[in-house]
Formats: sequence, C-alpha cells, structure tokens
Amino acid sequence: MKKSVLVPVMLGLLGFGWDRTAAQVARPYRDLTGGRELTILMSQELVPGGSIGHSVQSDGDLHDVHLDNDDATTFYRVRSPSRGIDYTVIRKDNVLSITGTLGGGSVSKTIKINDRPWYQAIETSLHDYIVTYAATGVARPLTFWIVQPWEAKAYLLQAKTELQEQISVNGRQVTGVRVRVTPTGILRLLWSSIYWYRPSDAGFVRNEVVRGGPGTPKSVVEFMGKF
Repeated sequence: MKKSVLVPVMLGLLGFGWDRTAAQVARPYRDLTGGRELTILMSQELVPGGSIGHSVQSDGDLHDVHLDNDDATTFYRVRSPSRGIDYTVIRKDNVLSITGTLGGGSVSKTIKINDRPWYQAIETSLHDYIVTYAATGVARPLTFWIVQPWEAKAYLLQAKTELQEQISVNGRQVTGVRVRVTPTGILRLLWSSIYWYRPSDAGFVRNEVVRGGPGTPKSVVEFMGKF
C-alpha cells in the first residue's frame, strides 16, 4: 500500500456548520499535528438546489464544496499555493472531470466511478446518517467516494457508526457519536479515521487521523467555538 493512500482526504477540514437551513458565520476549528497548529474557518452559503461550504486555512489552503439537497458533492475546487494546486472537480453522472493545476503543472483528466455518492465534505454529508443513528441506535455502513486533493485521485470509503461516548472538545466534555471511516476492502485494515458528531444536531466536533506512514504523528481537529 502506498503511503499516499493513507491520506485519502483532508479529513476534518470541511466541517460546515450545524444548521443546514440557514447561511452561517465562519466557525473555528483547530488542527494539531505534532508541534504544528493550523486554524480553519468554515462557513456555509445557501444557493438554489443546495449549498456551498467554504474552508479557509491559516496556511493559505482553500476548499470550496458544492452540495446538492441530499448533501452529495457536485463540484469541488481546491487551492493550495504551497503545493502548486488549483483545480476543480465536476461530477456528471458517474464521471469526475478534473481540470486545472496540480503540482505546478496542468491536469486534465476524467475518473470513472460507480453510482455511490461523492462526499467531499464528510463532516456535513454524514448529517442524515448521524441523525438516523442518534434516533434509532442503528445505522448500516455507508459507502461513498472522496477525492484526495493532493493527488487528484478518487477513493471509495466506508463510514460506520460505533457508539455514543463522552469526549473532550476544546477542554469541554460533550457527548459524541463516534464514526469510523476506512477504505473499502482489505485496505480498511491499514488505515482509518475517527469522527465525532453531536447527536443532538449532527454537528461535527472532533476528528483523529494519521495522515501519513508509520511514525507520522496523529492529527487532531476539534471545534473551538461555542456550543
């Protein structure tokens, strides 16, 4: 398994808000990886047929994700000046079209996928999945596509709820629904990322993930605003 497959998405950096019925002010998150700290501001803009989530990071990276009314992604733009990245991804039927700049050079390609949804904003797109689990205590595993932004490659992932538990978020104890996200198939044994969501509103509050190979420090993303 290549090292790059261990980081199939900017996990934890696209947690767009709590209430999907109204546009919101930017919400702060902190990303700690070893001794490196980033701040991330996320906001949500309502548009006809869905919404657009915006993520602005303190290192200059920008992510814009267009969601339909089912919270599935239809369009994604990622910009990372330090990596020489500025490209867009558009889904039409079961094809992802990627155009722009990757690693300082041009990229133009298509990726064939199946009919599973594309959830570039995992923290928002799992909303209904979390609501179902919080209400019934049961939710079947959910399979979806994601685009790894630094590779411009698509991966099939699976989300599975595990339990409700008390967790620390910015020094406060809150109840969170724990969801494990893994690749599908045998690769699930080699990598996973854990998310926590508030059961009351399915708001994303915390993420833990290792974004590299052996020896890479764990990254922790947590909500830094008021509940």
